[in-house]
Amino acid sequence: MEAQRNKDKYTYLFFLLTTFIVCLPIFFNPMNLGINDFDYNFFQISVAKESILKFGEFPLWNPYDQGGVPLLGTSFSRVLNPFMIFYLIFPAIIALKIEIFIMVFLGQLGSYLFLKTYKFDQVVATLSASLFSLSSYFALNVAQGHHEFIPGMLIPFLFYFYRQNDLKNILGTAVTLSWMFLGGAVYLVVISMTTIGMFHLFRVIKRRSILELKVLVATLALFMGISAIKLFPVLDYMSQFPRVIHDFSGWSVASMIHSLINPDQYVLATTNMEKFYEAIKELTWLSNSTSVYTGIDHGWDENGVFLGIGFSLLMIFGFIINLYHEPRKSIHVAFILNLLICFGDRLAYGPWKLMKLFPIFESMRHATRFRVIFLILGCYYIAYGLNYLVKRFKHSQTVHYTLIAFCFINLFSVIYVSNRIFSQSFPFEGFTDLVRSKELTYTKAWTSNHRYYLFSEKGFYPAFLTNTGVAYDKENQTVPLGVKTPKHERYMGEIYPEEFKIVEQTNNSVSFTSKDTSISLNRNYIKGWVSTDCKFNKRTKNINVYHCDDDISQVEYRPLSFIIGCGISVVTFIFLIFMVLRFRRFGRIVS
Repeated sequence: MEAQRNKDKYTYLFFLLTTFIVCLPIFFNPMNLGINDFDYNFFQISVAKESILKFGEFPLWNPYDQGGVPLLGTSFSRVLNPFMIFYLIFPAIIALKIEIFIMVFLGQLGSYLFLKTYKFDQVVATLSASLFSLSSYFALNVAQGHHEFIPGMLIPFLFYFYRQNDLKNILGTAVTLSWMFLGGAVYLVVISMTTIGMFHLFRVIKRRSILELKVLVATLALFMGISAIKLFPVLDYMSQFPRVIHDFSGWSVASMIHSLINPDQYVLATTNMEKFYEAIKELTWLSNSTSVYTGIDHGWDENGVFLGIGFSLLMIFGFIINLYHEPRKSIHVAFILNLLICFGDRLAYGPWKLMKLFPIFESMRHATRFRVIFLILGCYYIAYGLNYLVKRFKHSQTVHYTLIAFCFINLFSVIYVSNRIFSQSFPFEGFTDLVRSKELTYTKAWTSNHRYYLFSEKGFYPAFLTNTGVAYDKENQTVPLGVKTPKHERYMGEIYPEEFKIVEQTNNSVSFTSKDTSISLNRNYIKGWVSTDCKFNKRTKNINVYHCDDDISQVEYRPLSFIIGCGISVVTFIFLIFMVLRFRRFGRIVS
């Protein structure tokens, strides 16, 4: 046992070293900002930080986004991310980069723990596990600004906990899912639980017992209890404004091969996909088409998972050998099914089109996002194939060391690709000379009338720094746009009639002078706005109140779903503390 612990220490040091190497470029210019979706996602966390530190309130509402939308209730919001403490202590961009560094390490650690449950050789498990974090998958998402995918590095822990199958690891699964969900990774929660649920179903069939279903139900119930503080507002928001996605997406044979073995993967600093399609014309077989053989859609961030030729061949070899020697049907089915899902709309009768007929899945986009499960199971097959070869040639030191050297050489090619992508992820210098106005106003496009260009949608973050909200018909905007910009022909000010004034405003509330008459605020209105002084006209898109009792009235966003969810989460935490104190050790529930 002591010898194994010492081996583990060397493995953890190796993970720390590879994490340092691959993440080093993002700290060369620590205050530099990112590109593309970075603008919107970083803007959200910045508004949450302002709500907490400046106004001392829970980050429930974002008045800067499209005239006002729920902040906590947005499914990919990260305001309850466990790393939020870093964002409150350090500059937000530094906290983000610290989080990225830690998650790269945790992704390798979780993969290692998962692979070690199969008794693989120490070096084999270490090398194979490192690929989950170090492949281009994570670096590309960071470069694109997909911060909601950062908690996806915890997915291997879900597979590790599933392999343990006792009460303490039901808790581990629920806590990990909650961390991912509260960290904004709602897509990855659904994606990973689709496979984990499939594993449980296989166990039910194999053991002919419903006990495994009870384990799954208990895990999901605990997850929903812990994360209810966000889950209930998200469900409330989605029920009011459902979002159905009809994008065409999916790997083709050619794009899958390029995603695995083409090292020239990058993220263009533009949201114009035509530039990407123009750039990939020179690549063999690829074209912007619906072909199942040669088509590609969206950028490398929605396709890439670079492993190199060596590891890709090892993965195929491991799959074939494992299929022949060990009939682990659940893993084989999950691997093949997730691969088919990644082909998305390109398969006429594929699983992706079937899944899109059901709730939750109908709101998802980019079938290739399921490649994260393909990746973690691919790491298992790489480990199995390499472990088989090591054992097969254990008496030949020459072959043994040649195999290990071969893997290290391929690993450093993977590290090189991700290191290069990270070096291009934060090219934009921070804003230093912006002046923040006293009153919140709105504009249609901040970047259209200022000298800065953030290579992003509409400059949400720099607009926020100047106390300006951006209001335009954004693609994923579901709340009816009730605000008017000053240039709009029907704009009547931030409050109307003009005799009234806004006295004070926070992100969650607005106080204003009032009388017993109709008053309009240039803010979006949805269910959840409340007032003890006024009544709401619920037929308008903006906040319109009447019959205000006091000279100074206040409206506040405080949805009932948050209050109920918060109560459930508190009760769940009290229950967990009681259980931990009552039962210091958790016994096995599945033999």
